[in-house]
Amino acid sequence: GAGTLTSGPSAVASPGGHIHVFARGDDRRMWHSFWSGEAWSGWRDDLDAGTFTSGPAAVVSPDGAIHVFARGDDGNIWHSFYNGQLWSGWCPGLGVGTFTSGPGAVVSSGGDIHVFARGEDRGIWHSYFDGKLWSGWHADLAGGTFMSGAAVVATAVNTLHAFAQGDDRNIWHSFYNGQPWSGWQADLGKGTFQA
Repeated sequence: GAGTLTSGPSAVASPGGHIHVFARGDDRRMWHSFWSGEAWSGWRDDLDAGTFTSGPAAVVSPDGAIHVFARGDDGNIWHSFYNGQLWSGWCPGLGVGTFTSGPGAVVSSGGDIHVFARGEDRGIWHSYFDGKLWSGWHADLAGGTFMSGAAVVATAVNTLHAFAQGDDRNIWHSFYNGQPWSGWQADLGKGTFQA
C-alpha cells in the first residue's frame, strides 16, 4: 500500500467510467487508486519511478488518455500518461524550468492540455500541449507575484481562467479568450486567505 499519503488528491473520470485518484506517499512517490465500477483497486505504485515535492494534477485528454503532472525533486514539472494499457513513465517533456509550486492543469474545449506553475520569480508560468508538441514554459500571464500555484478552469471555446493567491493574500484572476492573457485582476472581491 501507499503507507501515509502526504499530499491532497487529484481525481479524474476516464471515458469508461472508472475513477482514478492520485496522491503523493510518504516515500515521495506518486500513488494511484481506481474505481472499476465495482470496487477500488487499492493504492498502487504503478506510475513508475520518480520522487516528488508536490501533489499531483491530473486531467483526461480528448483521446481518453490520463495525464498526471507533479513537481519533481529537481524543481521541474514532470509528466506521466496512461494510454489505456500502460503508463509512459515520468518525463520532463513540458520544457525545462524550476518551479516553487505544484502544477495546475486543465484541458481546453479545443482539446489542448494547459499546465501552470509558480516559477522562481514567483510569477505564474504556462506550458501547453497542442496534440503534437509541448510549447515550453512561457510567462504569458504577465506580472504579479504569488504565494501559491494556480487553479485553472476552461469555460467557452478558447477561454481559460487562472486563479492564484497573491503576496497580499488576495485571490487574483487572469483570463484568456483567444487574445493575450488579461493580466492579473483582483475582481473576485476583497479578501485575505491563509494558504
